[in-house]
Amino acid sequence: MRRGFTLIELMIVIAIIATLAAIAIPALLASQRTSNERNASASLKTITTAEADFRVNDKDGNRINDFWTSDVFALYGLIPITAGATTIAADSSSTAGIVKLIEPSVAGADAAPNLGAYGNITVASSIIVGSPKAGFIYRTFVNEDSGGGASTLLNDTDGASSLYGSVHDRVRYAVMAAPLTLSDGRLLFIVNADNALWKYSLPAGYTVTYTAMSDTAGGSTITGTGNVLLDNATTFPQAPGSIGFSKMD
Repeated sequence: MRRGFTLIELMIVIAIIATLAAIAIPALLASQRTSNERNASASLKTITTAEADFRVNDKDGNRINDFWTSDVFALYGLIPITAGATTIAADSSSTAGIVKLIEPSVAGADAAPNLGAYGNITVASSIIVGSPKAGFIYRTFVNEDSGGGASTLLNDTDGASSLYGSVHDRVRYAVMAAPLTLSDGRLLFIVNADNALWKYSLPAGYTVTYTAMSDTAGGSTITGTGNVLLDNATTFPQAPGSIGFSKMD
C-alpha cells in the first residue's frame, strides 16, 4: 500500500525549498538590477548621440546649432519648425514629423518634462506611455558648474522668446538616469556634452518621488543621495570624480 509523506519529510522538503529560494532569489534580483543599470547607461549614450544630431542638423528648425536642454522627451516627441514658420508646431496625436532621436520608452521615462514649452504629440494617446524604463527615470540638469559656479543650461538662443524660449544651450547639456528604487538599481548615471559617462553608488537613504508624465505634467524629486548636487538633480558638477563619481569606459 502506497503511503504519503510524513510530517517530518514534508518539513525537510519545505526547508530545502526555502534554502534554495534564499540563495536563488537574491541572485536573481541582483542580476535584474545589473541589467537595469546596463540599460540605463546605454540609454544615456543614446541621448548623447541624439543631442549631437539635434545640434548639428538643427532638428528643431530654429536655424541655430544648439542643444536641447529643457527635457528628455523633446528628443523624441518634438515637431520641428519648418518652412520659415515663426511659431512652434501645434499639438498632434500623430507621430508624423516628430524628430524620433531616442526610443519612445526613454522619452516616456522623462522625470522632469517641459511640455508646456512646446507640447506637440499627445502623450496620453497610444503613441507613448509615461513610465520608468527598466526601472530608471531620466531628467535633464538645469545648471552646470563649469568652474565658476552653477550657470543655467536653459537659455533663449532663439532671441527675444521668438520661438521656443529658454530651452537650449549652444555648447552644453547634461542628463541623469536614476533608479526609481534601490531594488531597481543602486547606481545613478550622469552625462554631459563632454560625452563622459559617470556612475554614482547610491546610499541606503536614497528615495524618489515620481509622477509619470502626461500631456502636460509629470515630475520627480530625488533626495537622500548622499550628494547635495544630485538631490533634485539641479546642477551637473564641475568635477564628478571629486565628489564620489566613477568614470565609465
